[in-house]
Amino acid sequence: MRSRLVLKDNGAKLTVATAAGEENDEPFFVLDLDYFEEGRLNLDNIAQRCARYNHAIYRAFRWCIRDEKIEAFKPKAKELSK
Repeated sequence: MRSRLVLKDNGAKLTVATAAGEENDEPFFVLDLDYFEEGRLNLDNIAQRCARYNHAIYRAFRWCIRDEKIEAFKPKAKELSK
């Protein structure tokens, strides 16, 4: 099974693509999120634009993943090597 959803967002687009199936008797699920603008873009305030893209993708990700499953994605603290 595959699906693709494209949402418009103030001149940008969010693509949510999913795939589910089974391989070697193991089920799998793929979630691919892309947020982008097309055409010639002004590079002024690029950091703010990237932060906006990141925020939009994270909101979409959280919409796709149930609260009780999000724990699997939390980073773990790493020991600093000296």
